[in-house]
Amino acid sequence: MRWYAPTAQAKGWRLWIEGWSAALREPTLRAVTRDLDRQWKAELAEVIAEGSAAGEFHCPDPMGAALRLTALLDGLAVQMTAYEGALPRALARTWTDEALARELGLHPTQLTTA
Repeated sequence: MRWYAPTAQAKGWRLWIEGWSAALREPTLRAVTRDLDRQWKAELAEVIAEGSAAGEFHCPDPMGAALRLTALLDGLAVQMTAYEGALPRALARTWTDEALARELGLHPTQLTTA
């Protein structure tokens, strides 16, 4: 989850933001970005489902959790990229950890860092 946040000049995030903007007007680009977005959410939901099935945490709705988490992550990343200094990275990390912990039925201190 922490790898998702923008770093330094956030070139990748700037590209995504531009892509999302252009996709509003370009159906072909919209299809590509939608497909990439669905794949990312499906992968995240699969990881959550596997962890829940293994008993590492409890999440009754892995796809819902993936959608909520990516919505939060995307929004925070856009704020951090578009408005430099508007949101400290540490605060975004704290909010992300809190949201992830809630989705997994854990306390934030139970999250492992990699």
